[in-house]
Amino acid sequence: MISLRLLPSTWPMLVKVPLVVAMLMSLMSMGVSYMIYDRMTRSQQGALEKLAETYLDGVSAALMPHVIRRDSWEVFDTLDRAREKYASVKATYTVVALTDGVILASSNPARFPLASPLPDQLRSPFKDGQYLHINAKEGVAWVWRPLVEADQTVGDLFAELDIFHILQERQRVLFTLFFGAFMLTLTFVLIGYLAVHRMLQPLGMLNRYVENIRHERDEPLPPGMLNEKTEFGMLFGRFDAMRVAIRERADLAAKLAEEEKLALIGKLASSMAHEVNNPLGGMRNAIDTIRKHGNDETVWTRSLDLLERGLEGIANVTRATLVTYKGGSDPEKLTFRDMEDLQFLVQHILKRRNLILRWTNTLPQDVYVDGGSVRQIALNLLLNACEASPNGAEVFFRTSFLDGQVNVIVEDQGGGIPENVKDQLLNPSISGVPESSFGLGAWTVGMLTKRLDGTIAVETKAENGTIVTVRFPSRGG
Repeated sequence: MISLRLLPSTWPMLVKVPLVVAMLMSLMSMGVSYMIYDRMTRSQQGALEKLAETYLDGVSAALMPHVIRRDSWEVFDTLDRAREKYASVKATYTVVALTDGVILASSNPARFPLASPLPDQLRSPFKDGQYLHINAKEGVAWVWRPLVEADQTVGDLFAELDIFHILQERQRVLFTLFFGAFMLTLTFVLIGYLAVHRMLQPLGMLNRYVENIRHERDEPLPPGMLNEKTEFGMLFGRFDAMRVAIRERADLAAKLAEEEKLALIGKLASSMAHEVNNPLGGMRNAIDTIRKHGNDETVWTRSLDLLERGLEGIANVTRATLVTYKGGSDPEKLTFRDMEDLQFLVQHILKRRNLILRWTNTLPQDVYVDGGSVRQIALNLLLNACEASPNGAEVFFRTSFLDGQVNVIVEDQGGGIPENVKDQLLNPSISGVPESSFGLGAWTVGMLTKRLDGTIAVETKAENGTIVTVRFPSRGG
């Protein structure tokens, strides 16, 4: 399987853009070089055709009278003189043949004897009617011209031209062109790559700072990057302003969440005083009874039981309050006892509103989830349910652990949740922090649930009442 790092789509922009520029420059250089080489080849081809045509015109004009008379010696002499006259053509050999295919004369009699049949190797290249054929492999060009007098063909002129020097020059030009273009392209590609990489380097830095924000690391940009005179400077300036705004909103959200928690503790403080004073009064009476009737064993036992129950009640209320304010002993898990303690924190409102709490807690001893946050969510929902229910109504609270999830269900018999508060509960956001205390508890529940990757469902019953179900995934353990 191909590694993701080898796929171009996964490469950073700092690499892809310079590479694209380099590839385009290379393609452009190759295209220009090919066009120049093709133009040079065509120019050489044209020059060679004109040179061959000039040679054939001159030689055929000189040969025509001798060919008509079939004077082999004069033809040979003419070919010999033409070799010196057209030295720049570099004819390897020249052959004159009659219409019947018999050689009349040649510049190389040893190879092409007089009165011998014309070799097929001389005639075959010109079967297509072209008078010039180039054999680049052997470095020669073959030319042919029919000898025509008064619209009557009297013979054929064949010649082989040495064009090795022309082809060699073409190869040298080709090598120089492509090697020079390659070196120049490589140089400019390297310069272009470095230049584009340098120009795009701020994007890489910006990506790093965006990652810092994503991981909630607030790192300010260096002052030198906030130059308003460049496009990147203005971009960095706007990014830094956004970073500051996000940080301020996060600070505000944390502050409001803490204030909501403190407000919650403040509500509990008054009820705690009431819950503590009640057993204290009974405990004082028990002490007075012991002082007066301390010799009676029955009175002594009954009084000690009353003192023990009073102290246990005070311990329950203080422990529950401390856990809510400071968090549990182990913030990484929620215990059965942590959830049980919530009953003591709502006793004051239950008594004041004459409410009946239907409590069901089937949590195991330990569940690996953020216990402090889950307790705060459950307590907020429980207090809101008590406040929303009419006097004498029933409030239902159920917790369970099923399929790796903690379920908290709170049901009241009130008139329903206002739409704006419901929206704060289901769709909380840092940018949507309530400006007043109204809805802040629901917003806090929503934000904490979102942070724990939990879900919230709100169901309105046909009769009065609302059911709020919150689920949190366990981290195992």
